[in-house]
Amino acid sequence: MNFDENALANLLDAMMPNRAAPVLARVVKAHEGPGRNRYSCDVAVLAAGTLEETGREIAEVPISPIWAGRNGKGIYAIPPENSVAVVEFIGWNPAFPYISGIWADEYEAGEFKQGQLVVTDGEGTRFGVDADSLLLFETRKQSLKKVLEKICDATAGIETKGAPPQHYGSPDWVQKMLAIKDDIAELLK
Repeated sequence: MNFDENALANLLDAMMPNRAAPVLARVVKAHEGPGRNRYSCDVAVLAAGTLEETGREIAEVPISPIWAGRNGKGIYAIPPENSVAVVEFIGWNPAFPYISGIWADEYEAGEFKQGQLVVTDGEGTRFGVDADSLLLFETRKQSLKKVLEKICDATAGIETKGAPPQHYGSPDWVQKMLAIKDDIAELLK
């Protein structure tokens, strides 16, 4: 039997005329805000391997969230414009596209360790859950852990005098507490 190079494509076309394998696509526009079809992107389909645009665009492609529930509950992260997404099709049907993820060759991962769930803006702000410390929250300037450690250290410096014990805060202690208040204000805006 002699097959030409299009034989497999012709066979697939005959068996599944409306098939659509996963494709790579550049995010053209990201939609945001609450509502139906708002967690989506307009994308331009790319040629595999070269990442050149094919001229085919798909509007309002839903993004598969990490987790979602009723009444808008969920974890949402809109891909930035010009990022390369993986677009898949439910049942290989081109009428049902969705963004399943970001193409790994087109981004650099942020700082994370095994056992962490980290959300970051890529510029120093990180929030997450860590297997070792349970909660991770830090900005470019502060970390919640360090601020709480300062509170503990300052509180340990409170002196008691007389019977019955009377607590007082020295001027130095008051300054430490006010500095901690400023640290908290920077951390939790």
